[in-house]
Amino acid sequence: MKRNFTLAIIILLVIKANAQVMLNEVYPIPGAGRHEFFELFNNGTGSAPVSMDHYTLITYFEEAGNQTGFYVLDLPDMPVPSQSYFVGASATPFNYQGINNSNSAQFSWNDSAFLNVNNGYLKKWYASSNIPAAIDGNDYYDLAATPANLNNFFYKVGGGNASYGVFLYRGGTLVNCFLGGVGGSNNMPSYILSMPLLHINMMGSAPDFDIVFSGYTNTPFESVTQEVGTDNGYIRLRDGFCGSWNKSSATVNHTPGFTNGGSGFEAATISVAAVVVPGNATTGSNANYDVVGAPVTSFPITMQIITDVGTSPSLLDAGDTLAGQNTENIITDGPFTTNFFPHKAHILIVVYTNAGCIDRIMAIPNIGVLPIKLTSFKGKRSGENVHLEWVVESNEEAQSFTIQSSEDGKNFKPVKIISSTNKTGQENYSFSNQLPKENYYRIQIKDASNKISYSNIVYLEGGQQESKLVVISDPGESTIRFRYKSTEQTMATVTIYNASGSKIHERMLQLTKGEQNIILPTDHKTAGVYILEVSTLKNRQVCRFVKQ
Repeated sequence: MKRNFTLAIIILLVIKANAQVMLNEVYPIPGAGRHEFFELFNNGTGSAPVSMDHYTLITYFEEAGNQTGFYVLDLPDMPVPSQSYFVGASATPFNYQGINNSNSAQFSWNDSAFLNVNNGYLKKWYASSNIPAAIDGNDYYDLAATPANLNNFFYKVGGGNASYGVFLYRGGTLVNCFLGGVGGSNNMPSYILSMPLLHINMMGSAPDFDIVFSGYTNTPFESVTQEVGTDNGYIRLRDGFCGSWNKSSATVNHTPGFTNGGSGFEAATISVAAVVVPGNATTGSNANYDVVGAPVTSFPITMQIITDVGTSPSLLDAGDTLAGQNTENIITDGPFTTNFFPHKAHILIVVYTNAGCIDRIMAIPNIGVLPIKLTSFKGKRSGENVHLEWVVESNEEAQSFTIQSSEDGKNFKPVKIISSTNKTGQENYSFSNQLPKENYYRIQIKDASNKISYSNIVYLEGGQQESKLVVISDPGESTIRFRYKSTEQTMATVTIYNASGSKIHERMLQLTKGEQNIILPTDHKTAGVYILEVSTLKNRQVCRFVKQ
């Protein structure tokens, strides 16, 4: 129906902050036998996927006879998980620069039957009023026949201004405006501002809305001034990040459905002060944060607090969880506090501008998280049975311990994952099993923030009982630390041999009765397997170790 939103200009001047799905890539001029496509990216962090049912993609076109208008693509009702991609193309499968028969598109805009059953459509609107609004639903536009197998959805406009005008809406609210080509970084083109009001009749549960283009004078938009040729296009150099659009080239090719890379790109314009106030398992911890500097055009600015519990520490990934968010409409708003669990977690702050893109992602350490200290790791073997023991400090910061074994001291495989206990402070762990083939063992330690560290490597020969000599530190630097149990006070010769049996270090030591920790300086740093020998008048002990 007509004019469901007569105050649409007020609504559309508010660009949706922290919009979860945004334009990420455009391939507008395919070569022979290739197909146009676009890619959207869900830069959100929620556990539930976003439905595309309320999203609409609109492109501007000009044709002979001064005929202007818009293609309107009501996107199909399909889910897009967080940190994932949504690709539409002129065909499925489709071809693009260097790739044929790609299956990375979720749909084709030329498949009208598919769109219809999934609450979507593709329509072409001419700026004209020859057809009564009662028939086509628009006062100022006439519904035209959409070309079969349309491969010119992104129409190149001449005249020395922005060549491409692309608009993405969610529920009638503008999420992204991208202007590509000549003049793209100046002002909103006059030919866009002069277009009449366009009514959008949505399918499914999405609300209808009106677009008042004359109100877009000061609308934030993203742009690239470079023009593209055949098989070129426009991409974000970093998924979902503001101001990172660029022309694609032979070295920056299109990657529909996959990351655009460029993880080192950072063009942040918003400054945020933040700190974590540690708590406990009952109360959680608090993140205190505030925008302290930003361009006026960036407001309103939304900050999301993410617990960094995913698979990639200090990086936003699908395993991280949203703890809360706040929005600053002006710089005097804030500071804000968000409570989060688990209390040991480090956090990420994702900062969104009013254009819906990410300005920056900040990794904020939880200063209350203490490092885990492994104070000992030793083992013994009886026949085919292996018994390992280790002791840690700050056990409350541990998440798990993975026992790893190796036949050569270099290539390790996991044997068993042991979860940490709830005990605070020092804790003792042990593991026993039948492992007949492997002689080398170590512990992979994962802390509460998913940081990984390793124990020293111990070597257990078949049938060996608990040794009096145990290497207890990873000799990767200029010293080696080992434990030796002596039955008396005596002098000992400590010798290190390489794998071929050549002596590379030797010194005399005074031993006391009982167990003692010994630190032995050594400047030999070549990685490999070595033998440590401690000899007294009554005893000789040998232990193999690996320098990494």
